[in-house]
Amino acid sequence: MIISKEQLQFHVCSGDSSRPEICKICFDKSGAISTDGVRLLVVPYPKLPDDELFESEQTKADAKYEIPDGERACISSENSRHVASNFFKDSEVKNPDQTFAAMEKCENESVKISLTNGDLHKEFLIDASSQTFPEYRQIIPRSEPTFETMFDTSLLIDLLRKIKGADAGNSKYVKIRFHGEAGLAELVTVSESDHEPIRAFIMPVRNNEE
Repeated sequence: MIISKEQLQFHVCSGDSSRPEICKICFDKSGAISTDGVRLLVVPYPKLPDDELFESEQTKADAKYEIPDGERACISSENSRHVASNFFKDSEVKNPDQTFAAMEKCENESVKISLTNGDLHKEFLIDASSQTFPEYRQIIPRSEPTFETMFDTSLLIDLLRKIKGADAGNSKYVKIRFHGEAGLAELVTVSESDHEPIRAFIMPVRNNEE
């Protein structure tokens, strides 16, 4: 099956070695799943590349394989970073956007990840003997959200960074309040000391701005 560099590189795996079951990325039917016990990240599989990029019909068939519901392949965050760091550099290939990675489960409790771009090829055999992973689906809400609004990702991240900088480390948490039908968001720092909270506001993206 085809996986992406982003699935290997961006995760929220725990770094707590006493909890090895959440120090890995789990690939299942939904995509690449990671959690640290507080956060949960689901990164879907990428779009399949054009057929002419595959070396053979077998390679194409392997790429189009989908993990059946109920099965999984788990790899450590260390191994995922290693593979992601070995993706072809833009200077190494003529068409960087034509690099694709395929994951294949092997019989010896391992997975093989193959990187391909034209005539260039790399393979990594990775241990996948431990398939223990939390039943994350239990915490994903099945009901429709009670409220929904949308924000510009870059502006929201930048605002949180500005709040953290202006707060000078006095607060560990931030509250998010929503006002009115438009969904104006108010972010308020929460401090255990008597520091005056920092307040910030951000307007949601309107439908005509999508």
